[in-house]
Amino acid sequence: MSTTKMPPTLPPSLRRVLLLLIDHHLGNTVITLPVARELADYFQSDVDVLVDERYLDLATLALPKARLIPYPAQSRKRRGLRRNLAPLRLMAGLLQRRYDAVIDLTSGIRAATLTLCNLASRRVGFADAPRSWSYTMRIPAPDLPHAFDRYCAMLGIIGKPSGYRPPFTSLQPPQEAIESAMQAVDLVIPPRDARPAPLFVCHPSAGAPMRCWPPERFAQVGDWLLQQYGGRLVIIGTPGEAALGETVLSAMQSREQAGFLSLPLMQLLGLFASASLLFSNESGPTHLAAATTLPIITIFGPTHEEIWRPIREERLTTIRGASCDPGCGKRHCVAGNRCMNELTVDMMIAAIQPLLPADLEPISHP
Repeated sequence: MSTTKMPPTLPPSLRRVLLLLIDHHLGNTVITLPVARELADYFQSDVDVLVDERYLDLATLALPKARLIPYPAQSRKRRGLRRNLAPLRLMAGLLQRRYDAVIDLTSGIRAATLTLCNLASRRVGFADAPRSWSYTMRIPAPDLPHAFDRYCAMLGIIGKPSGYRPPFTSLQPPQEAIESAMQAVDLVIPPRDARPAPLFVCHPSAGAPMRCWPPERFAQVGDWLLQQYGGRLVIIGTPGEAALGETVLSAMQSREQAGFLSLPLMQLLGLFASASLLFSNESGPTHLAAATTLPIITIFGPTHEEIWRPIREERLTTIRGASCDPGCGKRHCVAGNRCMNELTVDMMIAAIQPLLPADLEPISHP
């Protein structure tokens, strides 16, 4: 439990405020957006938000009042002089804005360095963050374990009580993103007729192989959905995950009704807005889908569910095969990936059935 005291409330009349939102993880960015919106709405003047350029469109949807500044996309390890210099050049330009306050929601070494380099008199960050000495105002870590509650603790700086959670931001894609997504689906999986048919989405990848359910089991679940309800199955992933997507497809009996797509984030959001179900490993796209109304079932294995469970509660189910071994370090499995492998296809199907839309009826077989 932190002994750091909450700093004084920032006045809403501050002239210029910069909010750092440069985490390179999609999931972290999505669950931070409701907190960023509360902060942006609190201050009377415009708030600048420095956001990873890959997530700029999402921030545009969630933060309509803010002035968004794209931050060069960063991987976990930056390599090359040019990639390291790009953020420094950007920050040199921001120095001219002379911010009254800089608020760091990212809690990384890069963000702490950028906060310090701004030279603002009010530099706000979490007390347990790396290089927290960079901040003049340190926010105590909350007792609640979920990552969202950690971000919400920052709202104490604008007078919100401990434990306050803002409404989770719903991300509604523009109509053109929905239409573009469906055009991409039609190209990969041509519709069989003009009648409406369900669209199922599968994300079989995750941040590490040990967090992935066996691809042949995803294939069996996909086959069951298509055989029971018809329609189409879209397997999503990055271009680097195409081989895994093909592994799932090659194991399917209903291969002609399924296909792999790698979509830009706005089109991916459009796909989620049009689909009937997402079944996936716990991943960034799962958190993005949770910002829509799409029914979701997501698999947790060697991941702290109490920290990373998607925020939305309605029509969202988490499932696992078994508890992690007590010796699991969440990065190196010591039990043969038991938590994933003991999750059977029948268990997954049983958990999916209550999530399916009420108007989705099984097709009749001759």
